[in-house]
Amino acid sequence: MLKTFKGQALRMAWFPGPADARWAMNFDAAVRKTLDAGKGELKSLTLVEGGWGAPYITVQSGLVRLVAKAGPVDVILANGPAAEFSARFFPTAGQQLKIVSLYATEGVVTEMKKGRITAMVANSPVAEARVAVDLAVRALERQRMPKTVHIPLRLITQNEIASYSVDDALAPLNLRMPLPKLPPVQNARH
Repeated sequence: MLKTFKGQALRMAWFPGPADARWAMNFDAAVRKTLDAGKGELKSLTLVEGGWGAPYITVQSGLVRLVAKAGPVDVILANGPAAEFSARFFPTAGQQLKIVSLYATEGVVTEMKKGRITAMVANSPVAEARVAVDLAVRALERQRMPKTVHIPLRLITQNEIASYSVDDALAPLNLRMPLPKLPPVQNARH
């Protein structure tokens, strides 16, 4: 986005996600560092704080609505649910307003295919899980293990979304996770 708006004024809304999640804090630090390093390429940069909140549309929609009241923005950089809601909420999404999601969700992929989300960062949690299980087995078998494993992120744009395979990013559609019954909480107040 910094390259897209080079030499121009940029108003960017930022929705990092939950305040207590390490991944959201890491995203926040990286975004601020990148913006600080690249702001010399812009005429001006205004970062509109969307606020921290749980990554659910019900929570993120309230944050998006508050930013909408604060005036127009050029770019929304957001966690998946905030990006998905923004694509549905703003009538110019995908045209004048650019929306970038920090990760893939079913809703983000759907909105990208409709042309309403500009880009998404695609991690590979399915591949990450496979590597994690492989490393766990190696550790249990006392085999040699690498000190670090890097599974690269990809930026998926409108040009790539039609051919993008969600198999490494999203759980299969027919996957259902059973939720065990939890025991009642002792001394709970109602």
